[in-house]
Amino acid sequence: MNRTPDIDRIEGILLDHYGIPVKTRNGSNSEGPYIDIIPEDLDEREGFIIRVQTGWRSLKASFIPGNFSAHLLKTMGTADKEKKKLFETFAGVLSQAGAALVMKINDYPVNPCSITDISSDWNHMSLNLSLVPFDPALSDPEDFITKWGGQLFAMIVSLLPLEEVIIDDNEISTGMPEGALTRIEVNRYERSPLNRSACIAGRGCVCEVCGFDFGEVYGSCGKGFIHIHHIVPVSQLGDNYIIDPVKDLVPVCPNCHAMLHTVNPPLSVEELKKIIGRMIIDP
Repeated sequence: MNRTPDIDRIEGILLDHYGIPVKTRNGSNSEGPYIDIIPEDLDEREGFIIRVQTGWRSLKASFIPGNFSAHLLKTMGTADKEKKKLFETFAGVLSQAGAALVMKINDYPVNPCSITDISSDWNHMSLNLSLVPFDPALSDPEDFITKWGGQLFAMIVSLLPLEEVIIDDNEISTGMPEGALTRIEVNRYERSPLNRSACIAGRGCVCEVCGFDFGEVYGSCGKGFIHIHHIVPVSQLGDNYIIDPVKDLVPVCPNCHAMLHTVNPPLSVEELKKIIGRMIIDP
């Protein structure tokens, strides 16, 4: 790493992105310096860490289970289809971004983009991400640690027993961003931040209606800010519907988000684009 990472900034970014408090620590081994990402509310011996390490033109992030994590692995293996779909979404986004993912369950190689139908009896699990070539000098360590290590962290958290809390689209349109943190109890978190983060990882933070980019206009304070819109309102989804964060959610700015919800059912993104287009042509 080209400089010592800002631990407080990393922890703040990860909490903001995933709604889960973490602690981080610096370390080093024979391969060089690393950063560990650790869920704050899990006993490390029974939980896991994500280790992010840079080497010669390479980056590696690894899932490291605790010495007494058998229950954690069993829980991950028996996660429902919705949780496994979210895991697969993050895996797909990482793969498309150029990362190589290697996963083994009970010492057998598996495709992390397709885990729904594999055995649910997980006694051992390994998951490693590698990126080659990679030059850590080209970006701030906080950025690449939270991007690559953060998404690997999100993959694991996706399979944990998190509490589903639905935020109504009307609440979102009146100022509450989808993904607002709601602590339920220790080790149980509201799942919407993970869907939000998966959508942003796959589709970016630029409004898909008007093209507004908060980071470009406002700098660091606007970086990563965007609303997330359900293409089909939550109230219209069946109880058994499994959301695909990349296909079913879309990033939009607050103005466009409010305009989408001026009618019921909401306008589609394409319909609002046409309205904006007409205004530009004939102001």
